[in-house]
Amino acid sequence: MSDTEPKTTEPKLAPPGAGIPWIAKLVLRWYVNPRVAGREPLEQIRARFERKHQRASEEFLAVPEGLREKKVLVPPQRGLEDSSRYWSAAMVLEHLEIVGSQIVRGIEKLANDVDPGIKADTAKVKPRGERTAAEIFASFEKWRAGVLPYLDAHVKSYDSPRTLAHPWFGDLTAKKWFWLLGTHADIHLTQLRAIRKGL
Repeated sequence: MSDTEPKTTEPKLAPPGAGIPWIAKLVLRWYVNPRVAGREPLEQIRARFERKHQRASEEFLAVPEGLREKKVLVPPQRGLEDSSRYWSAAMVLEHLEIVGSQIVRGIEKLANDVDPGIKADTAKVKPRGERTAAEIFASFEKWRAGVLPYLDAHVKSYDSPRTLAHPWFGDLTAKKWFWLLGTHADIHLTQLRAIRKGL
């Protein structure tokens, strides 16, 4: 880097896993979980999963190819940890796949009345930064296309009462975790749009 090129300074953000404001956690745990999560018909939950992840792909592709690995600090937004605000478009897709893969495994276990044997931890699902944007996109697309067929083949019943705790929402059933897949993607769709705007 020459002396005339601007130096990139990493913003000082909260550490991974620090969570969201306590008032937001209260709303998620005591209102959204019992009154909103998983209350829709299953077909609507499936449709949201497909729609939101498709749009995430479209937003990623709308970022110029050379800028897909460029980090952008986005403003604070609902449902987004502070540590996640300085990501690139590629990092967002990688995160969606990491989280989504773990949720799908949890849904399969819960729906078949099996203890998933895992603890949800937001600090452990951050992007790893080991692949190029092109590799991440190809992997994300393969994962996205395979989720619903996989669940159709492996889920016994979304009505199982067995739960797995989310650190913000509290205990969630398989159907509520399925609902969260689309809701989570929507949060990061907003982030992708903010990244595009900030480039």
